[in-house]
Amino acid sequence: MAAAVKWTDSPEQESLPLPYDLSEYGYTLKNGAKDTDDEETNMSLEDGEESRIDLNFNDIEADINLDESMQQQQQQQQVQQYEQQQQQQQITQPSGRMSAQGMSDSSMVGSMIKRSRTIEHWKNPSGKPAPKTLKEQEKEIEKLHHENFGLKIAISHLHEKLNEYSSENMDKNLQMNIMLKQKVRDLDRELKMFKERLREALNAIEALQKQKNCDLPHGMTEDQEREHQTTSAECTQLKEMIRQLEAELESMSADISQRDSEMAQLRQRVAELEEQAAKTNDLQELVENCEGQIQELQGRLHASLQRSHTEDDWEQRYLESERNNEIAQDMIRSLEKEVSRLQSERTGPTDDFQLERQQYEEELKNERLENERLSRALNQKQGNQQPLPEDWAEERDQLLQTIRNAEDYEKGFELKINEVENQFYLEMQDKITELDEVYFKLDAMEKEYQRLEAAKKDSEETNQEIVRALNAVWKLTGPLDKQKLQSGSSANLKASTILRQQHDRLQNDMVTIEQKNQELEVENERLLAMESSFYKLEEKKQKQWNEEHRALERQHAKEMDAMQEELDALSEENDVLKNELDEREDQIGLVLKEIEDKDKDLEELNTDLLKVSTELEELRQKFERDRTSWAESKDVLGTKSEEAQRLAALNSKLNDTLANLETELRDKNVAISRLKTRITELELESAQRQQIGNTNGEASKEGIIDRDTLLYAVLQHLEKILGADKRTDGYVPPKPSANFENFSTLLISRLRTLGRLYNDFERKLKQVESKTVEMLSDFVKQLDLKFGEMDRYNTAVQTAVNNQRKLREDAVKRRTENGELREELGRKRIAMDELRQRLDHALLELKDQSGKNQGIKGVEMERKLAALQRSHMNEKARWNERLRKLYEELYRVKESRNAERKGAHETLNSLTAKIDVLENVQSHMEFKNKHLKLLLDICSEGGSPRDQNGSKAQEFDGGISSGSGRLGGSMNHLPRQPSMGSSQALKTSLEVGLFKANSSLRHEIDQKFEMFEKQRQRLEVQVQFSKDELEAMQQQLGRYEHVVKEVQSKVN
Repeated sequence: MAAAVKWTDSPEQESLPLPYDLSEYGYTLKNGAKDTDDEETNMSLEDGEESRIDLNFNDIEADINLDESMQQQQQQQQVQQYEQQQQQQQITQPSGRMSAQGMSDSSMVGSMIKRSRTIEHWKNPSGKPAPKTLKEQEKEIEKLHHENFGLKIAISHLHEKLNEYSSENMDKNLQMNIMLKQKVRDLDRELKMFKERLREALNAIEALQKQKNCDLPHGMTEDQEREHQTTSAECTQLKEMIRQLEAELESMSADISQRDSEMAQLRQRVAELEEQAAKTNDLQELVENCEGQIQELQGRLHASLQRSHTEDDWEQRYLESERNNEIAQDMIRSLEKEVSRLQSERTGPTDDFQLERQQYEEELKNERLENERLSRALNQKQGNQQPLPEDWAEERDQLLQTIRNAEDYEKGFELKINEVENQFYLEMQDKITELDEVYFKLDAMEKEYQRLEAAKKDSEETNQEIVRALNAVWKLTGPLDKQKLQSGSSANLKASTILRQQHDRLQNDMVTIEQKNQELEVENERLLAMESSFYKLEEKKQKQWNEEHRALERQHAKEMDAMQEELDALSEENDVLKNELDEREDQIGLVLKEIEDKDKDLEELNTDLLKVSTELEELRQKFERDRTSWAESKDVLGTKSEEAQRLAALNSKLNDTLANLETELRDKNVAISRLKTRITELELESAQRQQIGNTNGEASKEGIIDRDTLLYAVLQHLEKILGADKRTDGYVPPKPSANFENFSTLLISRLRTLGRLYNDFERKLKQVESKTVEMLSDFVKQLDLKFGEMDRYNTAVQTAVNNQRKLREDAVKRRTENGELREELGRKRIAMDELRQRLDHALLELKDQSGKNQGIKGVEMERKLAALQRSHMNEKARWNERLRKLYEELYRVKESRNAERKGAHETLNSLTAKIDVLENVQSHMEFKNKHLKLLLDICSEGGSPRDQNGSKAQEFDGGISSGSGRLGGSMNHLPRQPSMGSSQALKTSLEVGLFKANSSLRHEIDQKFEMFEKQRQRLEVQVQFSKDELEAMQQQLGRYEHVVKEVQSKVN
C-alpha cells in the first residue's frame, strides 16, 4: 500500500493543508484547520508545472502482510486460550449462581470503574486510582497527534520561505543581490583565474571546431549546440518550404496567364456578338423604314379623305378613296409579310446570340470555380512573401479606367459644348473691350489734334500781330532824312554795320528755315508714299478678307447642308444606340461580376499573403532570438555565477532550517518512544489485569472493555494515518477483545511503520530541497530568457501592429474606392433601367397598337411621327439658334472691323488735312519771310519803300493792315517826330522783335513737327495693331469653325 504525498516547489502555490488547528501553537496556515476525524495524509502542495513526488512505501506493505499472517496465528491461539478459560470458570462457579461476596466485589469494582474510568488504575499494583480521567487522556493523545504533525508546520514554514522568492517579492531579492554583489569584490581574483581557464578552454574548443569544420560559436554548451542544430534544421526546412511555395506561385502565375488568354478569346467572341448585334440593328432599320412607308400611305389616305369632304364630287372621291384604301391595305399586307419575314430572320441571330451568351456565362462560372479552387490552395499554403501578380492588378485598373473613361466621355461631351460656347462668348467680350479701348484711344488722338490746331491758330495770330506792329512802327517813323543817311557820316556807318549784321543773321535764319522747309517737304512726300502704300495694302487685305469670307460662307453652307443630313440620320442612329446600350449594359454587368469575383479573389490572396508574411516574420524573429540568445549566453555566464553564489547563501539558510527541523524531529522521536513505553506498560497492565480478572469477575471485564476501546481507537487512528482504511479487499483490523497479543503486535508494527515513514519522509524532504534549489536556479534562467524574448516580442508586435495599421488603412481606402465605383455603377444601372423601362413601355405600346384597328394605328403612328418631327424641329431650331447667334457675333465683329477701318480712313483723311494745313502754313511763312527780306533790304539801303520801289512799297502797304496788338499798342506811345536816336531805337526794337518772332516761329514749327512725328508713329502702331487684331480674329474664327465642326461630328 502506497501513500501519495504531493509537494510543490513553486512559490506561487498555496500552503500545505493540515488537518489540525495550529492556533494553539502560534502557527497560522492559509487553508485553515480540520477535525481529527476528517484528516488525511495526502498533502497537496502544487507548483506551476504540477510536479508530483510519490512516496511508495513497499516496505510498509511487506510489514503489513507479515502482520496479517502473525495475526491469524495469534487469533487461533487466543481462541484456544478462551475455550480453556471458559472451562475453568465452569469448574470454579456453578452455573446460574453467584455468591453475595462476589456480587459485592463486582459491584464495588464496577462503581470504581464508572467513577474513575482511568487506565492508570491498571498501572499501579496497589490499585489506587490515577488522578486523570479518560477525557484528559484523550486530550493528551490529541496533543501528541498535534506534536506528531509538527513536521507539517515546519513544511509550511518552508513553503512561506519559498513564497519569499516568488515574482511578487522580486524587489527584495534584488536588494539581497545588491548586498551580495559587495561580497563579489573579494572574489575578483578567483574570477580572473577562472576567466583565464575559460579562455584556454575556448581556444581548445576553437581548435576542435576547426578540426571538425564546425560553425558553432565559442563558449557553447551541449544544450546550446543541440538548439543550434535544431534551429539550423528548421531553417533548412523553412527554405525548402519557401522554394516549394515559389514553385507553386509560378504554376499559379502560369494558370493566370492561361486565364488571361481565355479572357482575350472571350473578348473576341464578345466583339463578334457585337457585330451580329449591328446586323440585327440594320434589320431593325429596315423594319422601321417599312413602318415609315406604311405611315406615309396612311397619311395619304387621311389627306384624301379630308379632300373628299371638302370637294363637291364627294361620292366619286369616296369611291376613289376606297379603291386607294384597298390598294393601301394590299400594300400594308405585303409590308406586314415582309416585316414578319424580317422578324423571323432577326430571331435567328438573336437565338444564336442568346446561345453564345449562355455559353459565355457557363465559361464564366467555370472560371469562378477555378478561381475558388486556387484561392483555397493559396489559403492552405504558408510562408510565402512574394507580391501579387501584376497582371491581375493591371487588368483591374484597366477595367476601372475604361468605366471611368466612359463616364468621363459622357460628361466631357456635354462640358465641351458648354465650354466652347462660354469660351466663344468670353473671347468675343474680350474683343469688344479691346475695340472699345481702341475707340477710346482714337477719341484721345482727335482731342490732341484739336488742341494742336488751337495752338497753331494762336501762333498764327501772334505772327500777324508782329507784322502789324512792324507796319505801325514803320508808319510812325516816317521817311528817313537823306542827309542823316549819307554815306560819309559816322551814324550811317554804324547803322550800316548794325544793319549788315542783322541782315547776315536774318539770312542765316532764312537758310535754316529753308532747310527745315525742305526737310518738311521730304517728310510730307514720305508720308504721302506711306499713305498710298497703306491704302494699297488695305485694298489687298480687304479683297483677301472678302474672298476668305465668301469661302467661309460657302463652307458654312456646305456644313449646314451636312448638318441637316446628319440631323436626318440621327433619328435612324437613335435606335441603333438604344440596342447598343442594351448590349453594353449586359456586357458591363458581366464585366462587373468578373471584377467583383476578381476583387474577392484578390482580397483572399491579400489575406493569405498577410498571414504568410506574418508567419515568416515570426520565424525570422525566432531565428534572430536564437542568435541573440547565443550571443547573450556569454554574458549570462557572469550573471549566473552571481546567482549561483546567491543560491549558495540560500542553501546555507535552508541547511540551518533543516538542522532546526532535525532537532524538532528528534524531539518528536523521543515523544514517540515515550508513547511506545507507555503502550508497553499498558500491555503489561492489561496482562496483569487479565490474571486479576479471574478473581475480580465482571469488574475486570468492564475495565478490559474500556481498555480495548481505547486501544482500538488508537489503532484506527494509526490506520487512517497509514491509509489502511482505504483498502478495497474488505480488510478489518482485529479487535483486542478477540486476541490481545495479535492486536498488540499489530499496533507495534503500525508504530514501526510510522517511524519508517518518518525516516522516508525526512529523506524525501532533503531530495525535494535539493530539487527546489535546482528548480529555482533553472527558473531564474528561464525568467531571464523569457524577459529577453518578451522585449523582442514587443518590438516584433509593434512592427506587426504598424504594418497591420497600414494594411488596414490601404484596405479602407480600397473599400472606399470600390464603394464609390459601386455607387457610380448603381447610378448607371438605375439610369439604364429607366431607359429600358422607357423602351419596354414604348415597345409594349407599339405591340398594343399593332393589335388594334389600322385606322387607330395610323393615327397613333402619325402622332408619334409628328412628335419625332417636333423633337427634330426643336433640335434643328436649337442648332439654328446657336448658328444664328454665331452669325450675329460674326456680323457684329464685321461691323466693328468696318467701323475700325472707317475710323482709320477718317484718321488718315484728318492727317492729310493736317498735312495740307501745314503746307499752307509753310507757304504763309515763306510769304512772311519774303516780306521780312524786303524790310531788311529797305533798312539796309536807307530809303523808304515809297522812294526806292513804289510797287513793292504798295504791295507791302497793301499786305500790311493797320491792326492793333500787343506790339502795335506799345508802339503807339512812341513820338511821332523822327530823330536819329529814335531811328536807332526802332532798328534795335525791330531786330529784337524779328529775332523773337523768328525764334517763336522756329519753336512752334519744331513742336508741330515733333507732334506730327509722334502722331504718325502712333498711327503706324495703331494700324499694325489693327492688322494683328484682324489676323487674330480671322484665326479665331477659323478655330471656332473647327470647334463647331468637331461638336457637330460628336453630336452625329
